[in-house]
Amino acid sequence: MLPGKVCGDVRHCEGEMWKSEERKTEMTAPIALSSLDEPTLTELHRRYDDTADAETCTRYQMLLLSASGQTSTQIARLVREPGSPS
Repeated sequence: MLPGKVCGDVRHCEGEMWKSEERKTEMTAPIALSSLDEPTLTELHRRYDDTADAETCTRYQMLLLSASGQTSTQIARLVREPGSPS
């Protein structure tokens, strides 16, 4: 998200403000987690099953999905909060 005050040449693109066209097309490198060993994966499953806090449960779910080979884009589509922007 861009800050409230933007300096320089601001462009409006599809309802959003971009400081430049380069900024619009700039993407970050995908995040890749290292493989989890079996004891760590088992502990992660246990914590996911046992937690009562919804936000913590979602974070464990994201790690489990990543460990199963899902990409960050796929994970985001699965765990985004209802009512949040697509």
